[in-house]
Amino acid sequence: MKPSLATSLLNLTNAFNTWDTTLVVPHNGDFIDIGSATLGKKATTPIGAVDQPEYYPGKSVYRFDTSYKGINAIDSLISTLNKYQCAVGCDIGVDRNVYL
Repeated sequence: MKPSLATSLLNLTNAFNTWDTTLVVPHNGDFIDIGSATLGKKATTPIGAVDQPEYYPGKSVYRFDTSYKGINAIDSLISTLNKYQCAVGCDIGVDRNVYL
């Protein structure tokens, strides 16, 4: 295979391995894009996220609306995220064993 073809195929493969979209969620009566909180080591608290704590646990940089409080709110949060299609093209899956 020609090196230029191999390079083109690798570039194309890398381009298809990324998924760019906004992640818009309802927060405190408004909708905000929390995509900046999903960037791994480069994650930042989203602009417009109000009622955020001074310190976050672990590697978190965003806390969902405080109306979702406690482990029992997970079903309501997932329902809301699905209702507004916050991440178009992405199915939300939850491993409930993580919370036990």
